[in-house]
Amino acid sequence: MISYLDESIPSITSSGAVSYLVGHLDSGSDHSVEEALTTLCNLSIFSGNCVYMIPAGIVPKFVLFLSLTDAELREKCIAALCNLASFEEGRTEIVETENSLTVLAEILETGTPKEREHAVAIFLLLSTNSFEYSQLVLREGIIPSLVMLSVNGNVRGKDKAQKLLYHFREQRQKHCMWQESLSGDENVVSPGKGAGSGGVLRKTRFGPTFSFFRRSKPLAVNQW
Repeated sequence: MISYLDESIPSITSSGAVSYLVGHLDSGSDHSVEEALTTLCNLSIFSGNCVYMIPAGIVPKFVLFLSLTDAELREKCIAALCNLASFEEGRTEIVETENSLTVLAEILETGTPKEREHAVAIFLLLSTNSFEYSQLVLREGIIPSLVMLSVNGNVRGKDKAQKLLYHFREQRQKHCMWQESLSGDENVVSPGKGAGSGGVLRKTRFGPTFSFFRRSKPLAVNQW
């Protein structure tokens, strides 16, 4: 396939083929859809293609195809999402795609080792680049899945799960310190990463909204 050849990448992306391939996912035969999807996944490996792929609407397509029964294609799609999540535009598109975080949380819990590795990598990129996104991720109740992955995942999956757990733990500690320093001022702003990356917490009389769980899980908080 042409998308495997490094020298062909600029000509593919600059010719408008990305938009064509994305549109083809809705109307082609099963075989041609598979070919188009594989090509798009391969294109995502090259960072320069992000600028073409995200505006073309590929992120919602990749999320949709995560429900495929074809394990090979499903793994390619989540790997491609992981590539796109390396960019701010890609992270924004992932968060804004309906049900994307829920689908990724389910993969983190029940996917293959490779799928779980990519899912946690996406969550790590989202959470470490935006306080707001980290809160959205936490609301999916992924802590128990992260703990399990940190124990029985593959090497990369374990490493990323441990890093994300540490990140959440550090956030919680900062939040506790911030709460202790409150002096009753309703306009106190959270010590996050700054307004530009979602670092401002909602100002309430009782402090910010900071939820570590949304769904009920059998694992106690003090176990991580």
